[in-house]
Formats: sequence, structure tokens, C-alpha cells
Amino acid sequence: MGLQLVLWGAMLGSVLTGYGSSVISNTLGQPSWYKQMGLAPQSQKTTDIVGAANGLFYAGGFFGTLFTYYFSERWGRLTGLKVAAVWAVLGNALQAGSMNIPMYLVSRLLSGFAAGQTTAAMMPYYSEISLPQDRGRISGLHALMIENGAAVAAWIGVGCYFSKAGTFGWRFPISLAVLNALVLLAVTFYLPESPRWLIRQGRFDEAYAILNTLHRKPNTDDDTVDREFQQMKLQTESDNAEVRKHGRWQLFTDAPYRKRFAIGFGLVGFVQSCGILVIFNYGTILFTKLGLSATETLIALAGWITFTGVCIWLGNITVDRFGRRPSLMTGFIMQSVFLAVFTACLRYYLIHQTKSLAAAAILFVYLSAAPFGAFLDNCQFTVVAEIFPNHLRSLACSCCIGALYLMQTLWLNVAPTAIEEIEWKFYLIFVITSACGAVYVYFFIPETKQLPLEELDAVFGQSVVVRLGAITTDSGKSGEASLYTHAEVATETKQHV
Repeated sequence: MGLQLVLWGAMLGSVLTGYGSSVISNTLGQPSWYKQMGLAPQSQKTTDIVGAANGLFYAGGFFGTLFTYYFSERWGRLTGLKVAAVWAVLGNALQAGSMNIPMYLVSRLLSGFAAGQTTAAMMPYYSEISLPQDRGRISGLHALMIENGAAVAAWIGVGCYFSKAGTFGWRFPISLAVLNALVLLAVTFYLPESPRWLIRQGRFDEAYAILNTLHRKPNTDDDTVDREFQQMKLQTESDNAEVRKHGRWQLFTDAPYRKRFAIGFGLVGFVQSCGILVIFNYGTILFTKLGLSATETLIALAGWITFTGVCIWLGNITVDRFGRRPSLMTGFIMQSVFLAVFTACLRYYLIHQTKSLAAAAILFVYLSAAPFGAFLDNCQFTVVAEIFPNHLRSLACSCCIGALYLMQTLWLNVAPTAIEEIEWKFYLIFVITSACGAVYVYFFIPETKQLPLEELDAVFGQSVVVRLGAITTDSGKSGEASLYTHAEVATETKQHV
């Protein structure tokens, strides 16, 4: 199974995450859901329940990320994905069949648990099967397919809005997530395991066969795969020695790794605090405030999500060319500017209620999706997955994505009340945090594009066991390799910046 086919199979996990997180936007736009739950739209009780439903989803995601680490590290990246698919079946089936508020809230918690597992399992997998020169594009597929899944959910919601068959309008879209999870579960039995994880288990023959299938160019005698394999083995030997010496919790006990964790934690925190999350989950409320009808609101939200996906696709094309730092700084600056203009338009619309101000506000809501999609969303997953060494990657990704879900829980719990009580002032927070994000990237995020995962230690001032260019097949097999220092790799890294 070639790399492209593997990616198509793996992307079902990302689609599941996006679909599951977006489907609530359609649910909130369906009058039959409010009737089933005994809620009156626009009431304080409804606002509280909506906030709880979103908050529980992302709180479940936080615990799901930590749960995944155990399975992904002990039994493989794909095992973590299989367990996530099972939880997704249970959570979404319960959500589709919900008869009352407690049942619905529990189902949201379980669905979020599965989404967190899927995200934490997918990130190391994408990164570890990628070629160095394509890692940004491939890791960014997670963000792209999350958005595609969300877009599918949004457009299905538009179609189901016109259903006259009782609760079908909101139950059917959720039930499709069950089908997605079942297909994902079946596909995982045919996907190859991460070669880097297999090497760490001493399963060298399996790892080499998979790496050869994924990375070797057809009809060539190129020995890059052999050198990659030797580099991975040598790095794994060094990693295992580190574990024996310092234990498995180096991420928290060793200062250099704590620094990397802080970088990843801070990055996802700023990206999740740039306002898009609120629009993504509460777009129906926002567009309704701007004077759109129920049908127009669903169409506007579906169009916005689709546009975001297009922007992520464009960003995936350029991220390996332009690099992580320029992309992130550009994204945060543009995000701050677009949100500032949107906030001003919203403020004056709430005073004057003119169609021109409403149109301007909607325009800048759409424009704010461009920097997020093209520069921020894909880069956050890429950077977090690649800056950690192989033996800490699963734990680090789980913790950083756990932080992501914590930030989402915070914003989505306060958003419904903030939107109602302080209105346009709420979005000023995101204008400021986006600007601060650009400053954070400038001072703390290093450039990591196009370097093998085994050589990224050098970017953080640590020694690398061996660089890929220094390996010959014979010397690699005999285990002879010299230490590759930060000074040596820095010169070569400049060629990629």
C-alpha cells in the first residue's frame, strides 16, 4: 500500500473529528431539537445547555487525548486509532438517539472523548510516515480533513433543515458519524503501523518493509530509504539509552524537553484563542444576530466552513516552501486585523441595524477564515507533532492536544453568555490574543521545515546522533556514525529557512 493510499485511509480519522465537532452547529439550527429537548430558543436555560453541550464535548476531548497515549505508546499508533473509532461509534450512536437533555449531554462527552483520542492518535502517525520535505503538507492533512468533515456536516445540515420528518433533521446527520467511525475502524486493520514505532519495539524487518513501501521512489536505485532506516535505528538506540538513564517522563523532568513542551503548549493556546473556534461552534448565533434567517444562517455557516477548508488546502501547498515561522506570523497578524474590522462592523451594526454593516461584518467573518486556514490551523498540528523526539512524541502530542481541548472548553463555555451579555466586546479579546500570537512565534518558535525528525534536536541546541547525509548504507549497517552537533546542523538548516 503506497503512501497516498495510506493517507486516504488515515484521513478518515481526521474527517471523523471534524464531522463530530461541527455537527452541533446544525443541531442548534434545527427547531425540532429544541422541541425534543423541551427548550425555548433564546432563553437563559437554553444558553446554559448549549454551553454545557459544547464544553462537555471538548472536556471529553481532553481526557481522550490522555487516554490515547497509553494505547498508542504501548500497542502502536493504529491501536490508539482503533480504540478511538469504537468510542466514536458509542458516543455518536447515543447522541443520535438522545431523548432528553441528560442523555444528550452524556453523549456529547463520549463523542468528545473519541474526538480527542482520534486527534492525539493521528498527529504522531501523520508525522512519522511522512517524507521530510513533505511533512508540513502531510501533517497539515489533519487540519484539512477536519475542516472537510465539518463542511460535509454543515451542508448535510442545510439539506436536513427542510425535512418535515420530525427529529430526522438533526438525528440523521449525527448518525452518519457512526457510519464514518465504523468505516474508519475497518480501514485501520489494513493501514501500516508507524515504522518509527516498530523500530522502537525491535521489529526491524516490519519497519523496513513499511518504510520501503511508503518512501521508495518506483523504478529507482535510490538508497535514501536505506539511509533513513539506519538513521532511525541509530536515533532509537540513543533514545532508548536516554529512557534507561532518565526515565519515561523526560518531557517534564528535563529542562530542554520542558522548553519544547512549553513551545507546543503555547502555540496551540494562541491558535485556539484567535476567535475562529467561537465562530465555528456558534456561527448560527452570530449570523442570526446579523439579521440572517434560519435558512440563510445555515447556508452562511456551511459556506464559511467550506471556505476555511479551501484556505487550509492552499496553506498545505505552501507550508513546506515558506516554512512554519513565516506562515504562523503572517496568520496571526492577518487574523488580528480582520477580526478588528469585523468587531468594529458588528459594534456599529448593533447600533444602526443597516444591511450594509451586516454585509461588511459577514465579509470579514469570511476573511478571518483565510489566515486561520492557510497559516495557523495546519501549522499548529505540524509543529506540535515534529518538535519532539520519537520516544516522547506520543506523550507530548497527547499533552499538547489536551491543552488544545482545555482551551476550547474554556472559550466554548463562556462564549454563549459573553455573546449575549457583552456582544462585540467579546471579540476584542481575540484581536489582542492574535496579535500576541505573532509576537510569541517571533520569539519562541524555531524553523523546522524539511529536516528529518531525527535531526530536529539540533534546532533546539541539542546533539543529533547522525545526519542523513552522513550515512552510507555500509557505515549505517555497521553502526558507525559520528555525533552531529548543533553547530554543524545550523549551517545546513539555514538552507531551509
